[in-house]
Amino acid sequence: MDGDGDGDILGAYNALILENDGSGSFVEHQGLLDANADKVRCEDVDLDGMLDVLFYGENGDAAYVLNQGALSFSTRIRDPGSLLIFGTR
Repeated sequence: MDGDGDGDILGAYNALILENDGSGSFVEHQGLLDANADKVRCEDVDLDGMLDVLFYGENGDAAYVLNQGALSFSTRIRDPGSLLIFGTR
């Protein structure tokens, strides 16, 4: 998620990111989304080479945030039409 080559962890609950610090420890980052998701997927939505995050809820809600690099993400975007993104690649 932060582009440094080590594996980070992304969770759907509270849109949690656990950043791998490279030494086997993880630093917790929260706040990508102000709700819990049932499913989460990483994909380069805006084709800038950075993984963006897509969230999906069982009730049909969807949202995505655009990765700006260094664990900085754009304003949250909620769009029922973004459901079409899931499963298209």
